[in-house]
Amino acid sequence: MASTVSANGKKVATSTSGHWAVGIEDPRLVNKKKRTDLINEIESKHIARAYAPTVKFDKGWVWNEPVEVGDPPKSLPPDTWEGANTHKVNSFANGAPGAGSINVFVANKKVLCFTHTTEQNAKNSKGVITDEAGRQALHKKYDENQARLAAAAAQAQS
Repeated sequence: MASTVSANGKKVATSTSGHWAVGIEDPRLVNKKKRTDLINEIESKHIARAYAPTVKFDKGWVWNEPVEVGDPPKSLPPDTWEGANTHKVNSFANGAPGAGSINVFVANKKVLCFTHTTEQNAKNSKGVITDEAGRQALHKKYDENQARLAAAAAQAQS
């Protein structure tokens, strides 16, 4: 269900809002050696820790400043490649420092909304809270970047 609760015109992310935290440059150690930027994403329905248990919006837990969303293997894509920066595998997302509403709080912590920034894969990379359409647009951008890199690599070899 889409969120019906807004903070300053932005839909609040909850465990029932259908939001996603998406990062398209999550540096991972593919096969435990080659640093590769991959997509890292987690749906807000996987709110796991540090949420306010007495507060719900739209029957869902509110994603606010300390909340961690997801645990292995909830973060996508499911693989065993650790983060190049944190050495965590498919771990949680949380609000980035300074992210959140400037004046809407739950349990004295800023609520996180559509377009607010995140830290992905246990702080291995940066991302953004988005809806399904935004998620698809970020996937398209990632695919275009990968195609451009592959073309540049092919041209360099010729």
